[in-house]
Amino acid sequence: MSLPTMKTSANQKDIDFKGHLRKRGDSLRAWSLRNGFVPRTVYVTIKRWGKRTDRQPHGGFGRQIMALLRKEVAG
Repeated sequence: MSLPTMKTSANQKDIDFKGHLRKRGDSLRAWSLRNGFVPRTVYVTIKRWGKRTDRQPHGGFGRQIMALLRKEVAG
């Protein structure tokens, strides 16, 4: 029995947050600590919400993390 996979639509943008930070000479861990987040929380948030554009994270930390990371990538 195979597990269902999450389908992504064509309008969803797969953002490589780690790659973007790496180009700027930064790491995801350093970014996490600099912004006051536990690195593990940031990794889990990106895994769960990094490819999603249809909804926002439910919790406060997840919402803050994704907003800051998307702002970082956009600007």
